[in-house]
Amino acid sequence: MTRGLRTCGAALALALACSACGVLPTGSGTPEIAPPSVGLTAGQLGLPVLNLSLLETGTAGTMALVASRDGYDTYMSSDDISLTLRAGMLIATRGFGGDLASTDASATAAALATGSAGPVERFHGFYTRGEEVALTAFVCTLTWNGAEALQRPGGPVTAQRVTEFCRSPSASFANTFWVDGSGRIVQSVQWAGERIGLVALIP
Repeated sequence: MTRGLRTCGAALALALACSACGVLPTGSGTPEIAPPSVGLTAGQLGLPVLNLSLLETGTAGTMALVASRDGYDTYMSSDDISLTLRAGMLIATRGFGGDLASTDASATAAALATGSAGPVERFHGFYTRGEEVALTAFVCTLTWNGAEALQRPGGPVTAQRVTEFCRSPSASFANTFWVDGSGRIVQSVQWAGERIGLVALIP
């Protein structure tokens, strides 16, 4: 992994200690992501940040918010690696290799916002060769596991821990979300594909 993701703040390490552990047609609503070709500068440090850790490799770092449009928030590292979220849900990655082209996890997002459990379906598209995208549908089960206290820079936060176990004929994974009383995702561990693996995300 590249240099810009190798440094992680103490707040990320503290928060991570609390964690265990498609068919996407044109017009699906996911925007094209075109990160700028230059890295972040020191003058941009006042922007909102996203702390992340790649659990498969232990690589960790901080990204800054560089674009926010129609509910999609794109965060970028100093070396132009980026993630896009929608209401805390991982939608796309760029620059990691084996990137997540796009995600439709609207059913999961709706269930988390309303406190619902049970089966949901999500769709992932992954880049294969060049701009070719392989699409996969996953059938998932959401389970609410009770409240947990998370240590955050502003003080302790109580959130419900929700696990999402997903399976397709070719792959399976488990996401974990921490959801506050308003239905907002305050912390998560989400799968970004076979090559990237699980990513811990703390806004």
